[in-house]
This record gives sequence, structure tokens and C-alpha cells, in this order.
Amino acid sequence: MTPHEFLVGLPAIWLPAVLFASLILRYTLIAGGATALLALFRRRVDPVRLQKIPISGAQIRRELFWSVVSLMIFSVVLAGLIAVHQVWPIFKLYPEFGKHGLAWEFVALAILFFGHDAYFYAAHRLMHAPGVYERVHAVHHRSTNPTPLAAFSFHPLEAVVELAGVVLLICIVPVSATMVLIFTFISVVLNVIGHLGVEVYPRWWLTHPILGALNSATVHNHHHRTYRGNYGLYTLIWDRLFGTFKPPRTLQTRDAPSRSGFPAGR
Repeated sequence: MTPHEFLVGLPAIWLPAVLFASLILRYTLIAGGATALLALFRRRVDPVRLQKIPISGAQIRRELFWSVVSLMIFSVVLAGLIAVHQVWPIFKLYPEFGKHGLAWEFVALAILFFGHDAYFYAAHRLMHAPGVYERVHAVHHRSTNPTPLAAFSFHPLEAVVELAGVVLLICIVPVSATMVLIFTFISVVLNVIGHLGVEVYPRWWLTHPILGALNSATVHNHHHRTYRGNYGLYTLIWDRLFGTFKPPRTLQTRDAPSRSGFPAGR
């Protein structure tokens, strides 16, 4: 039985709980695992942290709380959409991997990443609009020096907006359930990397003409620290295209990044 068949066959009353359990498990393994590794190798990590702002227990609890709330919202909304899909098919999702050929599976995966990156950029810029930022996105930005646990630390409204991008793509792009699982897994990994607070890529990677177009902890941490620019999720393509890329000092010189952590605007 495939995951797709398992979910579709579940009684509607159990679906939100099963989805929530799977999302929590993935969050725990990836975000929790990254946090545990940072703590385990703290002596080696602390000297190379992108910011020196202390991370308090209150911050950890806040990031955990809002992330769990977001995952609950994801679960309930997805359960509702799956119930709708059983009556009125809205997803282009299919259970058989390779139904349209192996090549298409990887083309579909590329479309998901490219489309989601574009959607996230637009949604993220909207979240920084006056009025929206203070009421919604400020929840995420309370973590000026974020940890991996902040990956889903969203206001409930922002959680819905974030989920909508993935749902929209699955309603448009024919893709197997297997590739959706791969896509969402990699998406969470990249999201967590962006919130690590330490850079895992070598310096040459960050300044490479092609690889440097991918997002990194250095670039996203700069966004959390300054509240300006660098709105992309997976890449910097849209930031460069629309003039919102703000290169951290570490990408321009050998200087250490600013340690103040005070926002310089939005």
C-alpha cells in the first residue's frame, strides 16, 4: 500500500491526527536533529555562529510553540482538502511512481521547486508589507538569531499562506505521491539549513557564479538580522531579478558579520 492509498483510505476523523503525527515526526527528526547536533558540538559551533546574540530558553519554547501550531494547521487544512478531493478531485496527484515516465517525475520535481520558490518569494515580500508585517510576520521575526526550530514558527495566517503555495502546485502539476514526499522532505531540510545560524557551505560555494544562486544560512540569517531583502527560500534568483538581494558583508569581504542583531528596517 502506498502512502497515497493509505491516506485516502483512512477514516476522515483519523486523517488530521495521522498527518499531524507524520509532520511532527519529520520536524523532530530534521529540525530537532539539527538543534541537537548544534548543541552536541557547541564548542566548535559557537566560534563560527553568524550572530553572537544569546539564544534563550524562552526563544526555543516560542519557536517550538508556533511551529507546532503551524503543523497543526497544515494537518487540519490538508485533511479537509483530501476529504474534498475524494468527492471532487482537485489534486493532480497520482499514486503510481513513473506513471508518465521516469523523466517526467524529475521534471515535475524541478517544477515544484521552481514554482514554490517563486511563490514563497512573492508571499514573503507581502509579509513584509506595512501592516501585514506587524500583525503577522513579526511572529517569525521575533527570532532575530533563529534556530532550526524556527523553520515553521509562523503566525496561523502565515501558516495558511505558506501551505497554499504547495497545495496550488499539486493542483496544477501532475506528480506522483512519491515525488511530493521527496519534495517536501528536501524543502524542510533546506528550510532548516537556512535557520541553522551557522554556515555549512564553504566560502567558495557562496561566491560561485552558479552555486551562489542557492540560498544559504549566511544569506537568510542576514535577512533575520536586518529585516530587509533576501526573501527567497531555495534560491536568490528572484531577489537578484527584482533587486532585493542584500549581500551579507561576509560575501563581500573577509570581515566577520555584524554582531549587533538590531533591525535596520524592513
